[in-house]
Amino acid sequence: VDINSNSRARKLANKLFDALQGTRDYLTMRDFIPYFNTQKDAQKAFALFDKDGNGDVTKKEMRDRIIATYKERRALNASLRDMSQIVGKLDKILVVISVVLIAIFCSMVFGQSPAASLVSFGTLFVAWSFIFGGTLKNMFECLIFLFITHPYDAGDQVVVNGVTMTVAKVRVLSTVFTRGDGQYVCAPNITLLGLFINNLRRSPPQNETVVMNFDFYTPEAKLYQLKDRLNQLLDQYPRIFVPGVGFSLDNILDANKLVVNLSLNYKSNWQNGGPRAEGRNKFMMCLRNAMIELNIK
Repeated sequence: VDINSNSRARKLANKLFDALQGTRDYLTMRDFIPYFNTQKDAQKAFALFDKDGNGDVTKKEMRDRIIATYKERRALNASLRDMSQIVGKLDKILVVISVVLIAIFCSMVFGQSPAASLVSFGTLFVAWSFIFGGTLKNMFECLIFLFITHPYDAGDQVVVNGVTMTVAKVRVLSTVFTRGDGQYVCAPNITLLGLFINNLRRSPPQNETVVMNFDFYTPEAKLYQLKDRLNQLLDQYPRIFVPGVGFSLDNILDANKLVVNLSLNYKSNWQNGGPRAEGRNKFMMCLRNAMIELNIK
């Protein structure tokens, strides 16, 4: 099936779900078994869509999985294209160097005496080193950065100097990033070589901490009721969250505030920011509503 856009991926997901569902609004593994040779293959296919592990697949889960697969394939194609272009340019550079070396060898064999040839080409080499020495050094370091360090591929979400961006295109001497507001940022690879780069795609499932300052006189029972409310929310969204919110009293400020850390564990990394934003919004709204109902300030 040729999928070349998000809309086509969404249509394919809806078509597959409607063909498999029968009269239900969810799928089970039994719906997959007739289309595979073995039950083991059916289980593997079902597990790809059942991300929350609850034993059924909703239309949203199938749609998200197929769209994510399309995006991964698109990123892989872009990465292969960029690497192919880099290798092609490197090949041209090596061809030029080979031609120069062959010309020197032929001159030494068929032309002047070896000593005279070495003096002539040595002078020329010294002149070239002053002109192109810095460029060649930077190019060599960039190639080490791209092929040995290899911190990212096209399509990866990365954090550079505290800014989250998507890798749009990788070149020999520079990398083009896309910011969240749509701006294109072109950064020299020689500069990126000395920076810390966080790659979200290659990261394991991530977590975050929400720091809250509660009134010093807040009863302990109300804090535990708040924790229970938040745990109930996490149980309602097993596709996004790992059950159980971290709840720890971190500090007491000036006998006036209770500093409480609320830790959220996600089931995936933040390469796809949609589930994280959806889950965080629901968590913050639940926290707000619970604080109002429990009269916690």
